[in-house]
Amino acid sequence: MALTYLSYQQVTTTPTTAPSCSCFPQNELFLNKSDAHSQLDLYVTPNYRSCYNTSCLNCTYKVRTQFFFKEDAIQINYDNDFYECDAQLLLTNCKNQRNMLEWMIDRNSYIDQFFTQEPELCINFTSRSYHGYCNFDRSCYFHLSFQYVRRNSEIISNKLALKHYTLQPTNPYSILNLDDITSDYIGFSINTTGYNPLELWSAGVINRTTTKTFIYDAVNMTNYAFTLVPWKTFGSYRSQTNSLAVTVPEIADTRTYQFLWRIPALHSANCNDTMNFDLLFPMNATFSKTIVASNFGSCMYSVLLDENSYFLPILHILQVNYTGSDSVQVKTPIGFDPNPILEFTLFEFTQDTAPYLADTYVYGNMINFVIPPLGQLSITFTGLSYFNRTNVDRTFDDRGVGVIQSPAYPIAFRRQDVTQLIRCNKGLASYTINIVLADIPRRGYLKIFGDSRLVQDYRKGRVNGTISLNATQVVIVFDAGLDGPRTNGLLIHYEGRFIGKNEMSSTGGPTGTPTGGSTGSRTGKTTNATVQPSNTNGALSGFYGTLWTLGLSLLLVYLKPMNSLNLSMLTCLLILTLSQYANGQASSTTTSPLTPSPSPSCLCYSPNKFYINSSDAFSGFSLYPTSIFGSGNNYVKSKPRKILPKSGSGKNNGQESKDVFAKLKPNKNRHLPESTPEKACLNQYQSQEKINSSLISHFDGEPQCSPCVSCNYTVHIDYYNPKDMVYLDFQVFNDNCTAYVSLTNCKNEISLLDHLQQWYFLGGNGGGSLMELQFYTQETDLCLNVVTNSSSGMCDYNEFSGCYWKLDLSYEVSKGDEYEIGMMNFTLNNSIPISTIDFDDIPYDQVGFSVTASTGTLELWSKSIWNESYVFIPVYNAHNLTNYNTSLVSNQEEIKYQTLSTEQGVYTMQKPQNGYDGGTFHMLFRIPEVHAANCNTTNNFNIAFPVNTSFSASIASTSNGSCMYTILLPRETNEFGDGALPILHISNITYRGNLSVKVSSEFGFVKSSWIPDSTKQIDLFQISQDSSPYWNDFTIYGNLINFIVPPGGSLNLAYDSRNLFSTYLNEDIVFADRKLGVIQSINYPFEDYYNQAVVQHISCSKGIARFNMTINYADISPRGYIRIFGDDRMMKEYQTDCAGSKVVQNDVVSFDATDVLIVFNLPKIRSSSKGLLINYEGTYIGMSF
Repeated sequence: MALTYLSYQQVTTTPTTAPSCSCFPQNELFLNKSDAHSQLDLYVTPNYRSCYNTSCLNCTYKVRTQFFFKEDAIQINYDNDFYECDAQLLLTNCKNQRNMLEWMIDRNSYIDQFFTQEPELCINFTSRSYHGYCNFDRSCYFHLSFQYVRRNSEIISNKLALKHYTLQPTNPYSILNLDDITSDYIGFSINTTGYNPLELWSAGVINRTTTKTFIYDAVNMTNYAFTLVPWKTFGSYRSQTNSLAVTVPEIADTRTYQFLWRIPALHSANCNDTMNFDLLFPMNATFSKTIVASNFGSCMYSVLLDENSYFLPILHILQVNYTGSDSVQVKTPIGFDPNPILEFTLFEFTQDTAPYLADTYVYGNMINFVIPPLGQLSITFTGLSYFNRTNVDRTFDDRGVGVIQSPAYPIAFRRQDVTQLIRCNKGLASYTINIVLADIPRRGYLKIFGDSRLVQDYRKGRVNGTISLNATQVVIVFDAGLDGPRTNGLLIHYEGRFIGKNEMSSTGGPTGTPTGGSTGSRTGKTTNATVQPSNTNGALSGFYGTLWTLGLSLLLVYLKPMNSLNLSMLTCLLILTLSQYANGQASSTTTSPLTPSPSPSCLCYSPNKFYINSSDAFSGFSLYPTSIFGSGNNYVKSKPRKILPKSGSGKNNGQESKDVFAKLKPNKNRHLPESTPEKACLNQYQSQEKINSSLISHFDGEPQCSPCVSCNYTVHIDYYNPKDMVYLDFQVFNDNCTAYVSLTNCKNEISLLDHLQQWYFLGGNGGGSLMELQFYTQETDLCLNVVTNSSSGMCDYNEFSGCYWKLDLSYEVSKGDEYEIGMMNFTLNNSIPISTIDFDDIPYDQVGFSVTASTGTLELWSKSIWNESYVFIPVYNAHNLTNYNTSLVSNQEEIKYQTLSTEQGVYTMQKPQNGYDGGTFHMLFRIPEVHAANCNTTNNFNIAFPVNTSFSASIASTSNGSCMYTILLPRETNEFGDGALPILHISNITYRGNLSVKVSSEFGFVKSSWIPDSTKQIDLFQISQDSSPYWNDFTIYGNLINFIVPPGGSLNLAYDSRNLFSTYLNEDIVFADRKLGVIQSINYPFEDYYNQAVVQHISCSKGIARFNMTINYADISPRGYIRIFGDDRMMKEYQTDCAGSKVVQNDVVSFDATDVLIVFNLPKIRSSSKGLLINYEGTYIGMSF
């Protein structure tokens, strides 16, 4: 039998309710499996809704439960409000006084729930009040509900079961956490064997949550011990039963806590300190520990890390000192299952190598240092969040030792990419790279570079082995693919020793000897790996040396100055020639020395004119530093439909040797000043992908050193459709030599490559850099001029150590459907002489946009607000992507761009190809002849950036007509997409003139259904000479704000723009004598679903004022309303029902009051509204009574 108000589970009795406002008369309640579909509800009193101003109560109850299955449980729901009484509610297991509701904070608690299997529960409620009475209806109130839950009940989302684990003496610790439990269980339990005690240590990872975790001192949910709450400091708890159970919160963040479960005597065995561990919190705090192992065995020191994310935290080892005869092993447990624990050794160190481990980074939730007998370890370290990690170079002087670990090794996970630089500061070093494991997925790789040359390249499979090489620096690149399959990642040990000055070895580069095993594949692209000469090669070299000596002796004997060349001399020369040839073939590891004569392949392409058209849409076109790179490229063509002849002819095809640097001088026509992009450190995964696209697979042989060359090329494009485009991807790598590049439209000397972006650093001397640029164009002709140069006059065209460049062109065909890649077109005219646009408002399938002035001159004004983003925007002086003019660069200050046309102008702008931060550029397009007409200055506008900066303006109109002053407000982020227009705060207005100033708002150029009238001028308010002193300290929203000053009028403004996320909206308005202002919802007049509601308070400090309010516009969505209150009365109400929306326009409400409250309420349903605009005036009329 089960009742829902208060159930008394007895065999034959029915519940009775106590009269009036007293405790329930029956204080023993019963539950069993028959109550699985109902619940027992317990309140303060049976008649609590009517119990106010009544005597306070003290009540006790007991709930007894008979469980049918051992997995069955009770679900308890609880909420309270003790706001006006001093009350306490205890819920215990009747065996001790541990309150299961100890997690209550303040005086009220929202509805919460938890599970228990306690057979008996005791409830004790006490209350008192300084009033002498209690209100049980609302302010001294609690509600407890109990429901029997069967083990497979449908009312819970998972099994009503605990997953059980056991700590064995061989594995006396675990870091099992809530997040490690699958959704099949509501918690877990841990016990020990052999009467070993169980100890729990815990630390809170985050404290901004309400997550509560119940701990029971048993293998099930009985014998309640305590509750973990993130805001309460907790240390340790030793079980009385050698077992503990933990329940996972029903709805909460399961990564709130960090646990260490251990058998203390075994975990700290052989250590001089039973606290042989540290919970590494808070992050970024510095910890130090000194611990000693006894002579009876090894001692384990554990460091525990955790964070509220799905990535492994980082242990940053700052300093290590170790004294001992054997090695310290550093391990990490994986799997989190304590039966058994799988441990992986990360690395080892000795007394000799320990000092070199300073500034080492390793990943893991638990790092164990296993100290040999009689060893002493002193270590200083800190913890870092995965999101705060930085890729730190490993550098050393005489010796370097370290470990390189991917972010999740050895856990199978995505995003395990690693790029690591190791460098000897003093010069050439001998390196030993020990690949413990590299789990390379499909399309992934592991590459090892020595002084920027590829030493080893591993592909798909599991790899281990050792590589030895000599180099100044080593770069290790592990690419697992950003969205590739899961991989166990990478673990490498390395050691480097300085061996001498940085001189090239006999091979002309770093030496490398790979050893070890691998189930993966090598590509064979191993550059200059050392192969030790065998005895046969040594004997052969000695033989040819003897032959060389014999030939030289014969030549000296028989060669006479007065004799002609005889047969003997010919014989000697033949011997010498054969000797030199054979000696050159004796060893495969020796590179020929540089010679002044160029390799036949290291020349410019010949011929140097190329053609592409729509037939190339599915192929490609590529150019490289010399023809050797492209000999296998079937898409490089000298004429339409013909393949470029293979290089090697040794002819230069009459290529001009004139000074190409003349074309590379600073552009006189450039509007941007000369600038070199600052070094950018981008995401290592993105930059590594660019390195992955290297063209080493195009090499038909090792790139040859050659005298530096200068090449000129022209590319002609035949467009089938005017909307077709060519996509260009250009990259240049400069290290030991430099390539100067210029790409123009062959009509002027303005280069499209003036703003190459620096992506990645690599090189023999650490100074190499990869510069890259991608963009579209519709130019018919492209002229590429390249000059390479070096201090020695010799250039090495290698993409990792020389001056390498590459130009890829691909023809993009217009699809002709609604999803085609195209351009948006906008027009300025006499009615719209000024506007703005942001690239956030350009659809993803559009390359860019054009703006045309139908009359007069087109001006573009731009200001960058994100100087560190290095975004550039190509600008063309045409209706399409032709006639390149300049580029907008994000690290430039405000610059004026003006077309050369005086009658009609156009600008076409291309969307950045490498990503874009919303609001990076603020651009004003205008026709100055129209926009500045009748103004006393042509600078009748301002970009109000930076935010929170005061600006002032004085503008006057002539007697010939009205003058417009425009303010462009910054969109620091995509704020409109986030639900807010930019904010303009006007501090002061002074106006002199006969007529009124009209103030309007415009959003800018957008072609979208959600802003159909983006360029429409929306009237906001008007200012007269009489009222202008009272228009002060108010806020409006918009993108472009225009002030129209009547003929002969003068306007003075003081204002600033505000940041949405640091500005209090709708602050109280207080005035003394008179006040005029605007009340505007945050996105008026554009549709929004959730952010248009407004609550505004206005007050006259001196007393009663007469208010005149004009509701210019109000879009009231279904079940919404506007209410205007004057003091204690509702002066006006507009509302809608469920049927539809209601629009109110130009309605005036007048009344007298001291305080006014305007409430524009919109229901929290998916029904949009264009918002609210109200103009108001308040004038003090007398004292209030």
